[in-house]
Amino acid sequence: DVDDGRRMTARLFSPQAVPAGYFNHAGGPLALRVANFHAAAEDIDRLDEALEEQAPLYPSLTVRTSILHGLADRIAPAAIHADALAAALPAARLAEFDGIGHMLHHADPEAIIDAVHA
Repeated sequence: DVDDGRRMTARLFSPQAVPAGYFNHAGGPLALRVANFHAAAEDIDRLDEALEEQAPLYPSLTVRTSILHGLADRIAPAAIHADALAAALPAARLAEFDGIGHMLHHADPEAIIDAVHA
């Protein structure tokens, strides 16, 4: 059974449903082109190293920062990402959302708008 990217898209949105037409509108099939797929895999492979390099600089960021995180996110768990970032940034405000996954900006766009205005 070959995944055309729709299962991964569903995983990104879980537990919410993928909005109708999202996969094609967002260019889902383009992600499966060999060069694009390899570039994305390389990004993922290098992510931990890049974050380890950047993390010591976080305390020097004093700009007010809103961190929004869906607690049902199985892609980037809050304890590893949002909670740690909020603890490292001196002017961070962390808002967590029960029952929302990785695609918070689709599940609750008003939360994003409110955070920008705050």
